[in-house]
Amino acid sequence: MGFPEQFSTLPPCKCWSRRVKHVYLALTEYKKKVFQHQEDLDQLEGFQTQEMAKIKHLLIRNWALHAYHTVVLAAYQKLGASRLSHGGVGSLSETWRFTPITWCWQLIRNWALHTYHTVELLVKEQEVAERVNTLKESSSQIEQLKSEVNRLRRYEEEYSNLQVSVSLLVDSPIMGTFTWAGAFSVMCGLVLSPSCVGWCFLCHVWAGALSVMCGLVLSPSCVGWSSLRHVWAGAFSIMCGLVLSPSCVGLSSLRHAWAGVLSVMCGPEDMETLRHSSGRERSQLASTLAQSEEEVRHLRDRVAVLERRTSGECAGLGAQLTVDERVQSLLGERTLLERRLEEAHLHLTDIKGSWSEKISQLETQVGRLSRQAGEEGVERRRAEGERSALLERVKALEVIVERGRSAARDKEELLLRVRAERDALADELKEVRGTHDAQMEELQRQIVSWKKLASL
Repeated sequence: MGFPEQFSTLPPCKCWSRRVKHVYLALTEYKKKVFQHQEDLDQLEGFQTQEMAKIKHLLIRNWALHAYHTVVLAAYQKLGASRLSHGGVGSLSETWRFTPITWCWQLIRNWALHTYHTVELLVKEQEVAERVNTLKESSSQIEQLKSEVNRLRRYEEEYSNLQVSVSLLVDSPIMGTFTWAGAFSVMCGLVLSPSCVGWCFLCHVWAGALSVMCGLVLSPSCVGWSSLRHVWAGAFSIMCGLVLSPSCVGLSSLRHAWAGVLSVMCGPEDMETLRHSSGRERSQLASTLAQSEEEVRHLRDRVAVLERRTSGECAGLGAQLTVDERVQSLLGERTLLERRLEEAHLHLTDIKGSWSEKISQLETQVGRLSRQAGEEGVERRRAEGERSALLERVKALEVIVERGRSAARDKEELLLRVRAERDALADELKEVRGTHDAQMEELQRQIVSWKKLASL
């Protein structure tokens, strides 16, 4: 992401606001693209989950039919062996009535329990994987919020230092001394020696201008008669310097005049508004960070519980538990997990909704900083530092965009692999169906032969 070429030819002080606006528009567009890409990925994952569930259902059904026919075939074979060993129709009916049916139902029951536990373990593993992914996403969001808090904390410290300095300077009697000394110096320079355009008069004029500049820049909260007196004294001293000594017209006089105008425009209301907005934003970020940390802690505890439960169930597959109890416990856990997931989704929606307000507040702060960029050398250097910080942020966003693209490529590769697996499973299903049909035909032939043999 680079800046337009028309910005490269402008001076840094003039094109800084345009670059900030360009960076803000690029960030907004990138955020929209990221949200759209995330929605597409979620929809794709939902489709993949549905397809895999259908394939698993078909495979389980096929395995059940295959096991059933295998058990029936084994039962008929055992029937034939019992008839040949005992010899007679009575022994055949007795064996069919007691031994094979009991053995057949025992095999079917054992197979059903094994299949149920296998499917349950697969579902548990899938839930654990989903919880781990949710935990990773929450951790990444917490890291982003922490970086944003650290970035805003620097502005808060600078504002606190400036506020302390202003309060100390306003409470000190040096301001009044500077003001009256400057006015007295200008008056002495004009009244006592109006024709002495030389070093003494220039010293008086510069002393008055310096006192006015100190009164305006160091104590901008004095908006009233004192500020008007400072501005009038500065304008009067500059006017005298222009009339009586026109050779001293330069950047210093323009800077004094601009400082006077800014001191009148920027009053204590703006400073109070900035302080309230910074405090409100800090409290909002602190509450958001606390909620995110609480959610991460809850998710970690839940993942640990699921892992312990899965390990315990793997160790105790042979325990005698009823199917109804297992189903009721699983339904209760599923309801709890769905409720937790809905709460997490609502919380994330609230966070996304608060992003717009944060962006507008940041835009307001950038506008204030851009207006203050032309005051003096210190303000200009600070603006340059912020511009470099924004450039670093842009570079970091470029790295994030590149990572997003790589993640999208990985998702596409994963989708291709899933499709290949689906095709392979479909082919395997066709083969199993063919084998099943062949076994059914063989079983029917054997049944016919056994019926003929039994009728004899």
